[in-house]
Amino acid sequence: MDNNAIKKLCFDLVNAPSEEQVAKIIEKNPILNNGDNWRHYGDVPNNLGTVTGQSPQAVPSLIEKITNSIDAQLIKACRIKGKNPEGSDTPQSMEDAVEEFFGLNDAIYNDLSDAKRRELASDIQIIAEGFKTAPNIIIYDNGEGQHPQDFPNTLVSLNKNNKRKIFFVQGKYNMGGTAVLPFCGNNRYQLVISKKNLGNKENNLYGFTLVRRNRGFGESVKVSWYEYCLNEDGRIFEFSSQPLDLKLFRRKFDGGTYIKLFNYDLRNPSDITLDLWRELNRYLYKPALPIMLYEERFKKGHTPSKVMHGNRMRCFLDARESVEKIFSLRIKSDKVEYPIEVFVFKKEVETRDFIRDMALVFNVNGQVQHSIDNRFVGQDLKKAYLKGHVLISVDCSGMPRELHEDIFMSSRSQMRDKIEFRNLLDNITKELKDNDYLTNLDEQWRKEEIFQNPKDETFLKNIVGRLLRLAGGVIGRELAKVKKEIEEKKEKFTGKRYPTYFRFKDLRPGNIKMLPQNGECKISIETDVEDEYLIRPHDRGELKIKILRPYGGGDGGGGDGEYSQELDVNTVGPCEGEVKLRVKAKKELPIGEKVPIDIEMTSPDGPHTLTAYIVIDKPHGKSKEQDANKKKEYSLPELIEVYKEKGDGTPCKCWEDYDWSELDICKLHESSREDSLIDAIAVNMSSLELDKFIRSRKIVGKQIEVVQRTYKTSVYLMSLVFYYELYQRLKKDEAMDKNDDERLQYEPAELVSFTMKGLAKILLHIMANESLLKEFEAVEE
Repeated sequence: MDNNAIKKLCFDLVNAPSEEQVAKIIEKNPILNNGDNWRHYGDVPNNLGTVTGQSPQAVPSLIEKITNSIDAQLIKACRIKGKNPEGSDTPQSMEDAVEEFFGLNDAIYNDLSDAKRRELASDIQIIAEGFKTAPNIIIYDNGEGQHPQDFPNTLVSLNKNNKRKIFFVQGKYNMGGTAVLPFCGNNRYQLVISKKNLGNKENNLYGFTLVRRNRGFGESVKVSWYEYCLNEDGRIFEFSSQPLDLKLFRRKFDGGTYIKLFNYDLRNPSDITLDLWRELNRYLYKPALPIMLYEERFKKGHTPSKVMHGNRMRCFLDARESVEKIFSLRIKSDKVEYPIEVFVFKKEVETRDFIRDMALVFNVNGQVQHSIDNRFVGQDLKKAYLKGHVLISVDCSGMPRELHEDIFMSSRSQMRDKIEFRNLLDNITKELKDNDYLTNLDEQWRKEEIFQNPKDETFLKNIVGRLLRLAGGVIGRELAKVKKEIEEKKEKFTGKRYPTYFRFKDLRPGNIKMLPQNGECKISIETDVEDEYLIRPHDRGELKIKILRPYGGGDGGGGDGEYSQELDVNTVGPCEGEVKLRVKAKKELPIGEKVPIDIEMTSPDGPHTLTAYIVIDKPHGKSKEQDANKKKEYSLPELIEVYKEKGDGTPCKCWEDYDWSELDICKLHESSREDSLIDAIAVNMSSLELDKFIRSRKIVGKQIEVVQRTYKTSVYLMSLVFYYELYQRLKKDEAMDKNDDERLQYEPAELVSFTMKGLAKILLHIMANESLLKEFEAVEE
């Protein structure tokens, strides 16, 4: 084939709207239709396991392509600076590389104009074209690009050492780029075009190849394999040309890499500037460089392009009005320190906008490697009313290489269930479960959510309470609970730009804090600086903790010079004018030993410094909770009657409050305050089933009230019973230490609400009998 014919073949594939058209091109082309002109992907005949062993979801798989594009940009910038990417004089982290090669950090990026951000983002583009239901996804980058005959060792290679000595890039395993292939239609077509973007670009050739799955023929073939096409000479197709019009966003292709994924199987194939944009922001929490999304299919009525820079920068930059609170933590777990950021979103913000099912994320260089859903907030942190509104990001970029290899899967889709991961999770849970701000906000939202009606309270005590006491059993026992006194909402805290004071709160004279030999202690520090001081883009401060060598015995715990490693210190805040330290000994220390801790908060006017003295105390026994303000009492969840519309001035909840229709029956409000307890059950008193029953039986007068009482009693009791049965089953699974795949994958409260939609169809027919109705009337009187 001559140059023009090769270029035409390339453009035929570029312009193919679907995999069906690609199949026709292959069939008509004598070179592509010859099986001898296809080579095993990565030169590995049995490559199916490697390809299918990547992420099981389409969007995280696509993220791998994007991180490769970011890597290509960084490597290109490094070479332009005249440096060898593998050299000792190059940055040792991605963050440092972005600052050195692009002159960017959080503050500088924050100050860029929208036009400048869009210009920067245009160097990495995600484009959707083709059919609305099965789009082709294009990934373009203006990175280093590759010479055509280098493809086998780069763009279509497996398990090579391409990036293992480059410390400022994300790639290391040389296989993540194949993660997208199982999502590329039925034939797994992927078109790859590249041109070296360095040196004398005009003399560089364009190269391209097509990747596909070969299922083989005949019974002797055990598994499929992936392969890519070559020309008749066994080489990558190459041609010379002026810059190519590949329908990129406001530019032609003159270097870098272009990859087209045919009929990519997105869960939601709608406008990518909407749903895919949200998902990319979630999975690329803090990308090193911004990304441009360009929608070719839906252009009418809105701007077809949108910059994606991750949930973190989105919260600080674009969506500040959606954020209720931002604060930081630093947790020490198994000798590794983890920076953690917590974002609390306002009550009216929809979960899908930022979090969806990713409440707790573990990221490396801004890419999420593992996540835990909203049950972590509701069940583990006991913040049921904040569920869906709290995003917690754990930065694992500083994790030692050996630990990273032990914990993270090469697919970057999850973390191994090892002791180090469990310890880290326990530390995070403890700090956030005890966080005063989250506890108080959760209680505030609970009070706003739970509508209390004196009429309902009487009903509960007279009818439902009697029935539950008669029934006895697990529910009656569980509902005897301890009422916790929640701190009243304090006056809104308004922090200052920089701290003007930094002082201990409630320490003994001499700044002494006792640490039980077998436990931990907490130190509180008051300050007036704003919550985001340590993580904001501009004028960021530092909180420095130094453990000094102990007095009175001990070996000093290692460490250099005057510092020791006797203690682990977790820090939370500043948050609402307070910094909290949790101090734990790494090993048993002698009673009476004193360990100084230097604490410093930086400030433009000079650092604020404190020193606390941790004194090892004798072991403490397990204390029983004794609080005169707490008392045992029999308590039932509130019953909330919900109507289609608000009545004649009488306070009540309506469908609009719950986003309900006539088909909904109930909603359970899970509690944050006590295990296996719900705060309230909302019952739809304008449901279709209740209305149909009353009309079909031609019930009138006082009997309507009797039927309504029967209905709400039945829904309330059955919901309560279902909830406790499901909850106990869930707790049993957890107690048996089943992994996530073996545990029940549901929220008990949500499953009850769903189940009641079906049960409501027969509920009244069973319960509305004469003897029971008389019993209800008697109890009510």
